[in-house]
Amino acid sequence: MPRLEAVDETYFESAPQRFVRTWSIAQPAEHVWGELVGDKALHWERGLRLKWTSPRPFGVGTTRQAKLMGGTITLDEHFFIWEEGRRCAFYATETNAPAFRSYAEDYVVEAETRRPLLLHVAHRDYA
Repeated sequence: MPRLEAVDETYFESAPQRFVRTWSIAQPAEHVWGELVGDKALHWERGLRLKWTSPRPFGVGTTRQAKLMGGTITLDEHFFIWEEGRRCAFYATETNAPAFRSYAEDYVVEAETRRPLLLHVAHRDYA
C-alpha cells in the first residue's frame, strides 16, 4: 500500500483542506470517550470498520486499521496524540486508495461543555 506523510499537531491548523465539526451528545464525557476507544469504536458509523492493531493500554504509538466502504478502502492509522479520557489524534500511514499525501483526525472530548465532541479532519490531496 502507498505510504502517506507523517504529520504533527500543527497540521490541524496548516493543512490545505481542513474540516472542524462539533456534536452535542446527550451522554457523559466518559461514555463518549469509551465509544471512541472501545473494541467496537464508532460501530454506529455505516460503512466503517475499525480494528485496533496495538495491545491495550492505548497511548502515543497505538495503531489501528480502518476499512471503509465495505472494505474497499483500507487506511492504517498511527496515533501521535493520546490524552486518556480527553483527546486522541492519528495520521494515516498507508492506504490502498492513494487520494491523499497526508490525512489526520483529532478527537477532543470536552466534559464541561454542551458540545462534548470536537473533530478536526485535515488532509492534503495529491495534485
